[in-house]
Order: sequence, then structure tokens, then C-alpha cells
Amino acid sequence: MGEPLKLNVDLNSQAHRAAEKSRLEQLVNAEYLKGKPQAVIADELGISQPTVSRYLKRVADYCRKIYTAEFKELLLKELQKLDLLEMEAWGAWKKSCADAEKEVQKVKGVKGTIAPDLEQTKSKEGQSGDPRFLETVMKCIAKRCELLGVEAPKKHELSGSLAITKLSADELFLKMEELALKNKGFK
Repeated sequence: MGEPLKLNVDLNSQAHRAAEKSRLEQLVNAEYLKGKPQAVIADELGISQPTVSRYLKRVADYCRKIYTAEFKELLLKELQKLDLLEMEAWGAWKKSCADAEKEVQKVKGVKGTIAPDLEQTKSKEGQSGDPRFLETVMKCIAKRCELLGVEAPKKHELSGSLAITKLSADELFLKMEELALKNKGFK
């Protein structure tokens, strides 16, 4: 009976070490997020700086993995919403292109009679479709391209002129001093 007990003790000590390591990783990360340098954290906690660096890398990898999964899930939901909206817009476009049927009822016979005859006429009128639905489809396509990052990069042109002059060390110092005096009131 001594062996199983020893096995439980080993498992408990492994679990304890893992929990302690996890707590230490969280502590290292918290101190780092407060702005402390890795070397200072290492000194305060009595561990080496490379260990601090490994802990921070492990926490960053974990966060990256979690956020990447959440991002992919959100992206998928947005793409599904766009698919549904685009499908609805296409359906509405097709409906707006279909011939419109008009039904007209005219009273036939003498006014004031108890049971006048009704004449029904149906007419079809061609439609050219509502372009607003195609506009919605185009917006869906553009948004999908934006979300997936497949749109072409936009070219930005600079306007105005830029004069570059070579300054000596003394001229550079004077310019810096002049700028510092100008900006003194903006601090």
C-alpha cells in the first residue's frame, strides 16, 4: 500500500509545482505590465532574467492563441451576416425585376342596382429592377473584401513641397533651440 501513496504524493508535488509556476508567470506578467524591466522583476522575485523572458513569452503565446481564436470566431460571424444580407439583397433584386401584376375591378352595369356586375382586369407591367438592391450587394462584397484583407492597397500621394537642407552641427543646434523656445508654451 506504500507505493500508491508515494505515487499520489509525487502527483501532488507535480501539481503544486505547476500551480506555483503558473502563479509566478502571472506575477511576472503583472509586474511587466506595470512597466518594470525584466531585470528588476528577476531580482525582486529571485529568478533569472532569461526565466522572466521565457515566462513573458509563454504568456504572450497563450494570449495570442486565445485572441486569434476569438478573432477568427468574430470574423466568421461577420462574414455569415454579410452572406445573409447579400442573399436577401439578391432575392429582393430578382423580385424587383419581375413583372408587376395589377388587378383592377370596374363596376359594370347600372349604378344603384343591388348586385352590380364587376369586371376584373389584370395587367402586367415590366420593371427594370431597383438599383438600391445591387448597391447593397456591392457594399457586401466590398465589406467582405475588407474583412478578408483582399482589397488592393490604396496609394496615398503627398501634396506640397518638402525642402531638405543640409545643416551643420551649429545650425542644427540653433534650429533645435529655436523649436524648443517655440514649443515651450505647449508643455
